[in-house]
Amino acid sequence: NTVKPPGNAKNTISVGAADNDKVASFSSRGPTNDGRIKPDVIAPGVSVTSARSQVGKGACSSVDPRNGNYSLCSGTSMATPAVSGLATLVREYFQKEEDHVNPSAALVKATLINGARPNGYGLMSAEAGWGFVDIARSLPDKNRRLEFVDELYLPLTTGETYEVMVDHVGSVEPLTATLVWTDYPGQVDSSRALVSDLNLVVRGSDGSVFYGNDFVGAMDDQADSVNNVEKVKVKNPSAASYTVEVVAANTPMGPQNFALVWTYAHS
Repeated sequence: NTVKPPGNAKNTISVGAADNDKVASFSSRGPTNDGRIKPDVIAPGVSVTSARSQVGKGACSSVDPRNGNYSLCSGTSMATPAVSGLATLVREYFQKEEDHVNPSAALVKATLINGARPNGYGLMSAEAGWGFVDIARSLPDKNRRLEFVDELYLPLTTGETYEVMVDHVGSVEPLTATLVWTDYPGQVDSSRALVSDLNLVVRGSDGSVFYGNDFVGAMDDQADSVNNVEKVKVKNPSAASYTVEVVAANTPMGPQNFALVWTYAHS
């Protein structure tokens, strides 16, 4: 409960600092007062090589011994620019490789979180959020397909469901899906920040069910009603096909837009 404004805002991409694969001792931890997961991801933030001012003093930890024009800097102020650069690359991918798609902020955030690695903190934690950013896992390669919907014009209202079928799912790569929505502003004095409540559900043709952010036990009995980020990871897909659903549990302010991204190996 040490993540402060604006880092604890629900629609931001909040970044923690990693020291190798662990969260740095100085990096703030969640959850927020209402139980939301923050930070969202972590990135390298200890002894990062950065440009050194020739006139400023005390900005970074120490001079880089390899080159006096650089400093070795530590802080979330070093981790955050790294994620900003990756977010730019994700945006560029959608614009250049996905038929000139202009991705929403929610889609960029979902793509980064979808490829994040747990690194010993579990698939979701108060220390590292949804994990260590890894753009190689966030974007497609020869073994990994990336598919998405960016529903700016087909929002959901209470009781409605959006679903998409994912066929020919191979077992050599996890099936990972992430749902993000830019939520309406909450009341300043409210004990609950979330306004629209959407749920991510993945159903296999073999009868398996996975709920977003339910990474304990059977992973099919705990819907998340706190976060506006939900992730499912099917580590060893056993079904030939899966249905990815976005269920509008409650949208009190009216229709709610969302972004959904999923990656998998095509058999």
